[in-house]
Amino acid sequence: MFDNLSQREKVLAGLVGSLVPLALLVMAMIWFFGQQSARSAQIEGLRSQIATEKERVKEALDANQRRLYYRSISVPSNFQDATNDYQQWIKKLVRDDVGMTYRSLTPKAPSKLKFGGEVIGRTESYRLLATTDLEQMVEFLTKFYELDLLHRIKSIQLVPKASGTSRTRANIRTGQIALSAEIEVLSLVDANIDKRGDFLKQFRALELTADEYRDSILKRNIFGPANNTPTISVTKSASYYSDKDLRIPVNAKDADKNQKLVFSLVDPKIKEAKLEHKKPTDRRAYLTVPKQPEGKYTFKVRVTDDGQPPKSSETEFTISVKEKVVKKAPTKKPPKPKFKNSRETRITAIVKDKTGAWQVWINVRTKGEKLKLKEGESFKLDGETWKVTSIDLDEATFSVEGKSKTFGRGQPFDGSEKTASLGR
Repeated sequence: MFDNLSQREKVLAGLVGSLVPLALLVMAMIWFFGQQSARSAQIEGLRSQIATEKERVKEALDANQRRLYYRSISVPSNFQDATNDYQQWIKKLVRDDVGMTYRSLTPKAPSKLKFGGEVIGRTESYRLLATTDLEQMVEFLTKFYELDLLHRIKSIQLVPKASGTSRTRANIRTGQIALSAEIEVLSLVDANIDKRGDFLKQFRALELTADEYRDSILKRNIFGPANNTPTISVTKSASYYSDKDLRIPVNAKDADKNQKLVFSLVDPKIKEAKLEHKKPTDRRAYLTVPKQPEGKYTFKVRVTDDGQPPKSSETEFTISVKEKVVKKAPTKKPPKPKFKNSRETRITAIVKDKTGAWQVWINVRTKGEKLKLKEGESFKLDGETWKVTSIDLDEATFSVEGKSKTFGRGQPFDGSEKTASLGR
C-alpha cells in the first residue's frame, strides 16, 4: 500500500504514526494523575473523618470521666441520712471550728434537677444566718470549699454591724458582720447509696489552709475599725564618739498589732546612713551611720503601716559626735625578719636523664633536701610553691606565685648574690 504513496505522503504517514503513541501516552498520564488526585482527596477525607471520630471519642471519655468524678463527690443518694449529716457538719463548722455566732440553719423544700426531661439529681437548699467577723468568714469559706462535695454558696449577704443608738445617731463600726448565705447541695441519682461512711470521713479530714491568703484579705477589712497611725520613739539627743560606727535604735508602735511596718530615712544628709530592720513585723529598726567627724547631725525617720489606707508618722532627732582622746600605745620594735631557706638553696646540676629529658638538681642545704625535677614538677620553699617551667643548659626558670624567676648554677634562690631574671 505504501508503494503507491508519494514521497510526501510517506513522510506524513510516518509522522502520524509516531505521534499516535505519544498522544496515547499523554492521555494515559492525564488519566493516571487524575485518578491519583482523586484517591488523595479520598484519603484526606477519610483522615479528616478519623480525626473527627477520635475527637468525639475523646470528648465522650472526658465527659464520662467528669461524670464519674461528680458521682464520687455527690451526696449519697439516700438523701435523708446525707442531709442530716450535712446540717450537723455546717453547724459544727460555724460554731466550733470557726467560732462564729450561730443563729439558724433553715432548710428549704428540695427540688429535682432534670436534663432532657430526665431526673438526674436532687437539690436541697439551706438559709444560714450567723454573726461573724472578717477573719472568721475567711476561715468559714476556706473550709467550706475544702470539702470535695457537690455543694456551693449560691448567694451571700454581708451587713456591717455598728454600735450606738438612734438618739445619739452614732454609727461606729464594731468589726462584726451579719451574715446571710444560701447554700445548695446536690445529690445525683446514680451516686453510691452506701457511701455514708466515706461521706462522714470527709468532714473529719479537713484542715484549714487559709494562712497563705488570709492576711491579704484581712488588711482590707472594710467592716473593721479605722486604721490607726503608727508612732515613733527615739532618743532626741545623744552623744557618740567619732572612732566608731553609730548604731541608733528607732522604736515604733501600732495599735493594729497584725500590721507590718516599713521604716525609712527622709532626705538623709549622709548617703551611707541606713535604716534597717530584720522583719516587717518588727517594731524596732536600727540607724547605722559610718564613722563621722566631730559635729552635730540631724536625721528624720518615717514609719508607714500596711493598713487600708496606709498611714505614717515622722520624727526628727539630733546626735552629737565627739572626738575621743586615744592614748598612744608604746612603740614596739619591729620583729626580726624570718630566716629564709631560699638563701641556702641552689641549683647544683642540670643534666639529662635516661629518657633524654632535662632535669634540674636542687639542693636545700638548711633542710638537707636534694631534689631532681623535670619541667612541670614543683616543690615547696618558704611557704611558696615553686614550679619548673623550663630548663636550659645553664639555667632553669620557675613560676612562683604568678611570677617568673630564672637562676643559674650555684646562684641562691633569694637572689642575694646575683639579680634574678624576671621572665624570658
